Amino acid sequence: MVDHHDNVFGALSRMMKGTMPNLNITVTFCVFLVVVALVWNLRKQRKGAGRRSSMLGQLKANTAPTSQSPEKVDDYRYESQLGISILMQRLTQEDEDRYAALARGESVPPRKKDPSMASDQEKEQHPLLFCTAEEYINRHQTSPHDERRWGCRDELPEYGSHLDIFWCRGEDPERRQTKYPATFYECWCDFETRKDFAWVQPHILPPEPTLLDIRHTKRQNELAQEESRSTYNYIIQSTAKALLDKDPRYTIYKRRQTQLLDGFLKLQRERQANGSGGRLDPRHFGMVMTSSGRIEEVHEDLVARPMNKKERKRLKKQKEREEREAKQVRPADHGGRLLEPGPASVAQARRRFDLD
Repeated sequence: MVDHHDNVFGALSRMMKGTMPNLNITVTFCVFLVVVALVWNLRKQRKGAGRRSSMLGQLKANTAPTSQSPEKVDDYRYESQLGISILMQRLTQEDEDRYAALARGESVPPRKKDPSMASDQEKEQHPLLFCTAEEYINRHQTSPHDERRWGCRDELPEYGSHLDIFWCRGEDPERRQTKYPATFYECWCDFETRKDFAWVQPHILPPEPTLLDIRHTKRQNELAQEESRSTYNYIIQSTAKALLDKDPRYTIYKRRQTQLLDGFLKLQRERQANGSGGRLDPRHFGMVMTSSGRIEEVHEDLVARPMNKKERKRLKKQKEREEREAKQVRPADHGGRLLEPGPASVAQARRRFDLD
């Protein structure tokens, strides 16, 4: 009758107790342990190879050439930059006159035929390079739809039209407009896309890649995707900034704000010369103040260059720091007494403590 306990573990226990019948059984048991270790190691290697082959197949599928290759991204970058330069040259004095006439409430004359327009064949080959400002922006209105496809839920403002007389909401207290150009530029001058650019895979694996090759190729493709994303953001941001510099609505707005600022500063100097005292509120003159709320001699700081998120955050921190400094209680040097909160001059301190 065979005892079920007389197995490998039983033999091992007898060996530890020194009851092994002879040396041959000891050698056989050691060989058995070596065979078990080799089989276990072989199974582990086969499992790792299968996982590696599946990873390799997935990476090959990801790095397969697609219809949207990196060359297309480069062509889009070149075409957009060239289109910006040509578009800026074509925003001539005629466009500014049309916008100025519209701002005065006059009838806008029809656009004259531009003799520098290209032929139909050239338009078909490069449709982005030969268009008006409105056509160029309308072509880029597909960006909000693309961003919504990638999970963007924010409301992306549109360019508007030449009928937008008011630049921002501060100029339109009666809300006669629904879209303001300033909102458009504040959004697109600091634009960040949600696209991951996973189709950009310029680096291909070698025929027999190692694990190091796989990691290196994946890292290089991630860097290429990040570069493509930065290029895409730069194209849209530079397009918006270039249009902001040449937008006739912005030119008219700066001219109007400059005139208001000159009149305001002139009246302020007259009041100071006459000893009237007090400061004027620029909002009574229809001026649109910046978020800092201070009037500066340089009118560019007042008239509306759209601030990005970093500038708004910096101004907010500066304002909070000034408020904290104004509320600080500064100790005096006489008797341990304290001054009142807020900055005080030396003369005020001496009068307060009868030091004169």
